[in-house]
This record gives sequence, structure tokens and C-alpha cells, in this order.
Amino acid sequence: MPIYRTPKRDRHSRDLVNSNSSSDSSDSPSLKISKKTDMGLTKQDLADLRADIRKDTETLFEPMKLSLQKVTKSVNGLERVVRKNNIIIHGITEVANETLSMLVTVIRSFLDGIGLKNILLDNVMRMGKSVVGTNRPILLKLVSFLDKKLIFAAAKSAKTNSQKIYLNDDLSKEDQKQHKILREFFKTIKARDNDIKMSIRGSVLQVWKNSKVIQRYKVEDGSVSQI
Repeated sequence: MPIYRTPKRDRHSRDLVNSNSSSDSSDSPSLKISKKTDMGLTKQDLADLRADIRKDTETLFEPMKLSLQKVTKSVNGLERVVRKNNIIIHGITEVANETLSMLVTVIRSFLDGIGLKNILLDNVMRMGKSVVGTNRPILLKLVSFLDKKLIFAAAKSAKTNSQKIYLNDDLSKEDQKQHKILREFFKTIKARDNDIKMSIRGSVLQVWKNSKVIQRYKVEDGSVSQI
């Protein structure tokens, strides 16, 4: 049976093949670019590149950020409308197994006590989960905003605070954040002048001294500014 063998390459052929292989690996454009990239970039180049990417990203998402802010303001505005006639009352005793009719009777008794008998109620309920030994706040929903103003005025005249019964607006989550910022800010200026007092109406902090409003502040983008 005949035996077939691969013909041997002469020395010139082997040198030519090796030369071409060496030339392909060293002169490859992609390899040259890779070497240039790996060896040419400094730390400053990388830092500049990251800064450019960050800037481009912020530019890209800025319209979305503005749109989200507009939506948030719209939602907060709707919440304000819904909560406009509501009052949160703290300090009224809660009894065991309290029913709706019992709670309505309690609220009617409170309103009678401050001289208001013809207030139209929309709804009334305790807020949060019941805990033994505590009095949950009451959410009072009114038909009329005028009735709300009358209740606040009558409670102030009757000095319900001295009875540890406190009335507050039903604030949206965004307004709660703003009020917290304003209260913390007031502490800083109170430390410099112990004779001042504060009140918050809507989203405005009023600073009082000698029965007069001397300064007003509001929150813009998370920071307090004077009006």
C-alpha cells in the first residue's frame, strides 16, 4: 500500500510564511489602536471622559427631571384641594370599641363646647391603628371651608390648647416636609432671639415679635428663603 507524505517546505517558503505572520500581528490596525488607547490615556484623560459622560447624562435627563417636578407639584396641588376643608384634632379621649356614632357624638360635644352648633360634617374618623392607652388623632372632614375657619377661631378663643386639645391642618406629604424644614429653620433664628414666636400659614413661616409679623420665609427647592 503506497504511503503519502506531505511535501516538505523549503527554507525560503518557511521564512516567507513566518515573515507574513509576524507582519500581520504587528501591523494590524486594531492592535495599533488598542496599544495607543491603552498606553495613551492618562488619569486626567479618564477623569475628563467621566466628566463629559456625566454632563451628557445630566443634559439628557434634565427634561425628565423638570417634567417630574411639574407632576409632583400638580399632585401636591390636588392633595391640597382634597384636604382643604379637613382638620386634624389631637388630644380627644378615645374609648374602647369606639363606633362611628360615638365619635360623631364626641365631635358634636367638642364643637358645642367652643360655641359652634351648626357645623356640617362630611366625615369623621380616627387616624392610624388603635393602641391601648393612647388617643389617636381625629380626622374631621367638613363640607365648608368657612366652617373650618370658624372652628380654628373658636378653638383659639376657647383656649383648647390649655386642655391639651390641638387643631392642625391636614397637610399633604410635600407640605409636611416643607413645614418640617421651616420649623427646623425657626429653631436656628430662635437661638439668636428668644423673644420671637412663629406661625405657619400655608407654606409660609411668619416670625412674630411684640405681636407683629417681622419676617416671612418660604421653602424653595429644599432651601429656606426670605419673602
